[in-house]
Amino acid sequence: MIERYCAGNVVDVKKAFVQGKLFTLPMSYPAMALGDSKVYGYLLSFSNSKNFE
Repeated sequence: MIERYCAGNVVDVKKAFVQGKLFTLPMSYPAMALGDSKVYGYLLSFSNSKNFE
């Protein structure tokens, strides 16, 4: 998935987590709200943030 949206711009990837709760919006879009569970994912560092403005 990272390659699909961020190809050529990611300079570092680290596993990460935040406190929250995941749920699904209409049309299967993921969302997160405040909560007490750990939500796992990845922290991406980009070569140039202006590429995403």
